[in-house]
Amino acid sequence: MFHGSRGAALMAAAELDRPTVPVMDGEMETCMEDKMVEGGVIERPEVAMKDDDFHMLLQEERDKIDFNEFKSIEQLEDEQLAEDQLEMYRRKRIAELIQQKKAEKFGTIVEITETEFEKEVKEAGVFVIMLIYRPGLEDCTVLEKCLAAVAAKFRHLKFVKIMATGRNIKNFPLTHCPTVMVYNSEGGVMDQFVTIASFHGLKTTADIVEWEFAKLQLLDTELEDDPRNDKKNQFKIRQQSKYVGSRHQDSDSEEDFDL
Repeated sequence: MFHGSRGAALMAAAELDRPTVPVMDGEMETCMEDKMVEGGVIERPEVAMKDDDFHMLLQEERDKIDFNEFKSIEQLEDEQLAEDQLEMYRRKRIAELIQQKKAEKFGTIVEITETEFEKEVKEAGVFVIMLIYRPGLEDCTVLEKCLAAVAAKFRHLKFVKIMATGRNIKNFPLTHCPTVMVYNSEGGVMDQFVTIASFHGLKTTADIVEWEFAKLQLLDTELEDDPRNDKKNQFKIRQQSKYVGSRHQDSDSEEDFDL
């Protein structure tokens, strides 16, 4: 019985379709058939490859599989591979970890101001989730805690927050706090969630926020169902506007306010 990736590779090789090969001279069923093939009257017939030849081909295909690709560094060390080969796998694994670390460089919500908006959001070059909040408002506090949990879990996403009061945002309706703006890597608005009612009101959880972001393909979730579904009659799904993916209450773009 084969197990794991090694087993899958062996099974793939074992399941090769048995090829056919041309019938050699002298192996035709009749002398007339030999002469007709020799004279170009008919094409040389083919038959299934013999067992011995097929088994040899199968072994050649198996020999092409590098089973070390499916093993961890610890397994390779246990097998006492040549030092130069082991070093090659170490370097490859380190490069993978470095690449992963570069992608997971965020993890918290960073406060920004109006003057930092262009650099931190529009020109960030990554997906950015921005919370527009009002200090002291319970809705904002609840949603910020949920966003902080998601930020810590999915460190490839950049999270920022900006106060709706003061000089940071002009013309922003305070009744829309908290609002979550989602920007793509080009700095364009992908979506926005206006007020905490866009999630689940004061019953909003980090899982609900994660589910909504997964629907936008911002992250991969292990959640199998909307966390709100087990709360019957407690959540009314909001109406979506004619614009795909928008959750705006009174507008269809971010141009209702200025940063």
